[in-house]
Amino acid sequence: MFDTGVAGVAGASTETSESLAGAGVGDGVADGVPDGVAGAAVAFRGAVLSLDVSVLSDDELLDLVPVLEQARRAVEAALGSSLGELDVRGTTDERFGHRTAHWFALT
Repeated sequence: MFDTGVAGVAGASTETSESLAGAGVGDGVADGVPDGVAGAAVAFRGAVLSLDVSVLSDDELLDLVPVLEQARRAVEAALGSSLGELDVRGTTDERFGHRTAHWFALT
């Protein structure tokens, strides 16, 4: 069975928070995101983006596709609840002068 852990992804590499600092992901202090959460998301993103599926067997691909779909659904759910919370708090209005939907469209 295909190892779905980040460490087990063939050819996977991770990006550091510093490489995404310009995108607003990072140190967990300035943006209010705990390092553990942001770090895990950045590591997962890097592993998925660097995955070379051409080296995987048929069985590994069959195992991987449902896991990626589950991860996509989880990301969509987390994104939706995060955007909702930003909207309820009025954070994007306060910091950027934009409603959450408009701010998100610009990201």
